[in-house]
Amino acid sequence: MRRAIAWGFAILSAVVWLSTCDMFKVGLGEKVDITPPVLAISSPDQNSYIRGTLTLQGTASDDLSLASVTVQYPGPNGQLSKTVTVANGAWTTDIATGTGAVDAILAQVRQDF
Repeated sequence: MRRAIAWGFAILSAVVWLSTCDMFKVGLGEKVDITPPVLAISSPDQNSYIRGTLTLQGTASDDLSLASVTVQYPGPNGQLSKTVTVANGAWTTDIATGTGAVDAILAQVRQDF
C-alpha cells in the first residue's frame, strides 16, 4: 500500500513538473539578442576633404532597440567622443575639424535593454 502511494505521488509530481515547463523551447528566453545592430555612415562620403565643421550623418538599426551611437575621433590631447541619440533610425552630429587631425572616426552603437 505504501509503495502504491509513493508511486502515485511520484507520478503526480512528474505530471505537475512537466506541465509547468516547455520542454521543447530551447534558449535563454526572448530577451537574448543574437542579431548585431547595423550602423552606417551616410555623410560625408569616404575620403572626403572637410574644412571647418564636419557634419556626420548615418543610420542605425537593430531588431530590438537602440539607445545611442557613440562617435570617437582624435583630438589635440587624445581621443574625443560624442554620444548621439538615434531618432527613427537616423543620427547626426557635428565635429569641429580644427581640434586636431580628424583622420579616423569610430562609431559604435549602444543598445537599450
